[in-house]
Amino acid sequence: MGEESRQHQEREEERVQQEEIPQEEGVFELVIPRGIATGIVFEAAEKFGLDIDQEIRDEDVPKIVLRGDSREVIEMARKFIYEKHKQWIESLEEQRRMRRERILRKLRKK
Repeated sequence: MGEESRQHQEREEERVQQEEIPQEEGVFELVIPRGIATGIVFEAAEKFGLDIDQEIRDEDVPKIVLRGDSREVIEMARKFIYEKHKQWIESLEEQRRMRRERILRKLRKK
């Protein structure tokens, strides 16, 4: 993973940790950044038994929100989401590298 994308991911993780707040007594939420694949978010919600909702903040951009009744479960879901996202990004970079190599091989043959 490139240094720039790694720094971006770390900033997003910090921001998400700061946005984890109790909404009501006993209910915690995790606001998911827009760059996270929705399939990963739905997988985490199912795995950890969390509710999924949308939230519109100041910038009028809907964001996915996961809600649960335990800070520990929310934290486990956050770690799960970011680990899956990291794997997904690394997979994309590997696919791009392989595609470049295929194109270069075709160009060399000509």
